[in-house]
Amino acid sequence: MKRAIALLVLASFVVAADDEKTKKTHTVAPGTIPVSAEATGPLAAAQKTEIRLEPEQYEGGLIALDVISSGTRVKKGEILVRCDRKKYDEAVKDAKESLDDAEKDFAFTKIEAELAEKREALAYESAQIGNDESQHDLEAWLKHRAHAMLRGEELSTLRTQYGLDDEGQELGQLEDMYKKSELATETKEIVLDRARRNIKITQEYLEMQKKEEELVKAYDFPDRDRRVKLDAQHRAKEFEMEKVSLAEEAEKRRHGMEKSERGLKKQRKEYDELVKDGALLEIVAPCDGILSHAIEKKGSVETNKVVIEILTPDKYELELEAAEADVVLVSVGARADVFVASAPMAQLKGMVTEASLLGKGDSGAKYPFKVAVDGAAPEVRFGMQAKVTIWGPEQKDALWVPRAAVTTKDGKSTVKVKVGETEENKTIVLGPGNADQVVVLKGLAKGDVVLWEEE
Repeated sequence: MKRAIALLVLASFVVAADDEKTKKTHTVAPGTIPVSAEATGPLAAAQKTEIRLEPEQYEGGLIALDVISSGTRVKKGEILVRCDRKKYDEAVKDAKESLDDAEKDFAFTKIEAELAEKREALAYESAQIGNDESQHDLEAWLKHRAHAMLRGEELSTLRTQYGLDDEGQELGQLEDMYKKSELATETKEIVLDRARRNIKITQEYLEMQKKEEELVKAYDFPDRDRRVKLDAQHRAKEFEMEKVSLAEEAEKRRHGMEKSERGLKKQRKEYDELVKDGALLEIVAPCDGILSHAIEKKGSVETNKVVIEILTPDKYELELEAAEADVVLVSVGARADVFVASAPMAQLKGMVTEASLLGKGDSGAKYPFKVAVDGAAPEVRFGMQAKVTIWGPEQKDALWVPRAAVTTKDGKSTVKVKVGETEENKTIVLGPGNADQVVVLKGLAKGDVVLWEEE
């Protein structure tokens, strides 16, 4: 029994609902249709400033001591968040000590390099002098001393030979003279014996000189010649090796200086960057605005990402989508009316600033576009829903139907048309229109009567 009563009540409700629907008709005829495209979306910030904490050198982590809530209005220069300085100050102290050490190392390396240059200059000069002397000795030997050594021995032998010949002649003269002399025999013998002894000594000396000449030519001269030439060669090689060695030392010193200088520059750069990172410990508002993203909890703060976002007040934009039929109206520069239901007294205008050429969606593609809002109103807020109407040129002498009469499903549009005493569904191709009316490009003719039901 209860079930029967329930069914009766439900049936009564359905009949009542059907009675509330009103059947309406429209006779298709040419007319002038205002053309517009509508889209709805939330008001967003046209301009925003992002704050990222991106330390260049500090790796100790940032700990927020203060917090600030999203939605807060801030002024340029206002301190938004303060971070703990303890670890940072310790890092700066360590970096300063490392920089001081690097500066001392570089200064010491520079002094050592200057002293090494002076030592190497003296070594080069000494090697050059030794080489020059040996080359001069070789030149003198080849031009004069080699010949003089051999010729000197030959002349000594000749001089001894000539002395011996002279002594022999003198002895012969003495003997001839004493034959005719009246001197005592004893006196004559003394003089002649003395001359004969001198000849004997000179003969012996001549033999020794000849032997000496042979030895000089056979041994002393070749040995001296070899030593002089070898000494010149060795000194020349030693000088060349010294130059190479000094050049290598200079190159090593240059590399050492460059390495030390690079180390100093690196330490100075790291210190300067670390000092610069100190500015991150106090986050200051770079402009006036409203916080849409903020640090709302004390503790560790993430780096290298947006931690605070400031919206520029009274500058709005909307990111919307246009249907295929409306995309011809949505072009960059097109003017638009912006209606905010929550602030109906606000009279806002806008302009299309971006319009995508690529649609998205499998059935009934949607084309993204942006509208920048001109001006603002005190009662308007970010996030409020706004309806944007973009107006196009009027369609004249166009067949049209009310939008309420059109049913669109799976990309196909249909209307009910009265045919005699019956009704038929006809597929139509829609053109541009507005919120209430739409142009029919194909599927209907003048005089067709379109039917639909309205609440």
